Amino acid sequence: MSGPVAPADLRDGTIAAYRYLAFLDLEYHGLIHDMFPDRTPGDHLFIPVDAQVHALCRGASPLDRCQTVLLAVGVDPFKYDHWVPTIGVDFNKLPVIKPDGDRPKARK
Repeated sequence: MSGPVAPADLRDGTIAAYRYLAFLDLEYHGLIHDMFPDRTPGDHLFIPVDAQVHALCRGASPLDRCQTVLLAVGVDPFKYDHWVPTIGVDFNKLPVIKPDGDRPKARK
């Protein structure tokens, strides 16, 4: 993908990719928390990659693995959910609701 996907251009694979990215992010942070409970933000971690892990990632792109991994953990990779319309939305351009007269203030 060259940039954010507009909601009108959504395909099942895009939904699966975002769901897979969310899964990986939760897994990463969960593992770090469980393995290093005393870690504080800003601590650097060395995470080695061995030959077995490297072999898991050969032959297909992460986008090609989305559906397979999500199905393996019991998740419907293509289910349309409430967050799907937010794919491709630049949240930095949304107005911030803040008391400033009767109008919201935009982020700068």
